[in-house]
Amino acid sequence: PAAQQGWAILFTPRAESGAAPQAVVQDVTFTNNVVHDVAKGFGLAGSDSLPDKQRTFRIAVRNNLFYAVNGGSNDPGDFITLSANGIPDLSFDHNTVLDTGDIINTDAATASTNFIFQNNLIPHNDYGVTSPKGVGNPTLTYYFPGAVFQKNVIVTPQWASIYPQNNFFPASLDQVGFVDLAGNTLRLSSSSPYKNAATDGKDLGVDFDALDDSLNGAAPTQSASSSSSPPTSQPSTASSVDDVPPSVRITTPTFASTVSGTVDIETSATDNVGVTMIEYRVDGALVAGFSPPRYSFAWDSTTVPSGGHTLSASAYDAAGNTATFSVAVFVSNGN
Repeated sequence: PAAQQGWAILFTPRAESGAAPQAVVQDVTFTNNVVHDVAKGFGLAGSDSLPDKQRTFRIAVRNNLFYAVNGGSNDPGDFITLSANGIPDLSFDHNTVLDTGDIINTDAATASTNFIFQNNLIPHNDYGVTSPKGVGNPTLTYYFPGAVFQKNVIVTPQWASIYPQNNFFPASLDQVGFVDLAGNTLRLSSSSPYKNAATDGKDLGVDFDALDDSLNGAAPTQSASSSSSPPTSQPSTASSVDDVPPSVRITTPTFASTVSGTVDIETSATDNVGVTMIEYRVDGALVAGFSPPRYSFAWDSTTVPSGGHTLSASAYDAAGNTATFSVAVFVSNGN
């Protein structure tokens, strides 16, 4: 209603018909988010629809997962719509998108300079990168001059010839090599041809390890091989206080998967002394607790409504240190 087409994210400055000429949208980073079951992705504008002097610039969209971007009635689920004026220094990097519409649809009055679109994974659908100038390279040349458009997986059986060559064009989503496409487990499998194929040596599309860590508030971990000292099985003799928290991770179900009925939650947990308890929560409410060696839990998902929910596992040690790991899942029970 009211001319809104269902964009999930709007970066569109509004100067209130000139009453707020200071209004800007600048220097924004949108990263490590999950967006699903929406009509469209991004509605972008380089300026207000009315004449104004302020411009949108320096927008970075990195490492986000979009799925079930399905559009509205007679309106496809576009990922990016860019209107009014172009946006200098606009970048999209390492995003995985399952939508039903265009990758980019623009009719901006001015060009977007320093545009970067790389390491993304997205279907082409009918028109891909499109504008009044045409599909593919004509739009990139006119609306995004000098763009970096590379190392993207663009799912299309026929339009590879009208895009820059340094990209990948599988014929179908099944050829991408997701862990479980039907279940929205969109991490690349070990056999995917697009593993470690990005400009930074990572998988194309979302870096799911970084996404999981960010959503769970985890600090970057240091591998044992790069540590200055070897791992120990006991607390340091320099102090009698054990202040080392356990490590815990839900291994099943995986992040953003669809579940129903009885769900087997599998968890791994370790501690420098020993794990004493695992507690499970659904949307923050405690549902179970076990002492090792039992870590698994059969959760009856019919106890919650269908939709998005958060499963959390908290590990405790004898000193009271704790750590929590969570995954977001989509419950589909018809209730």
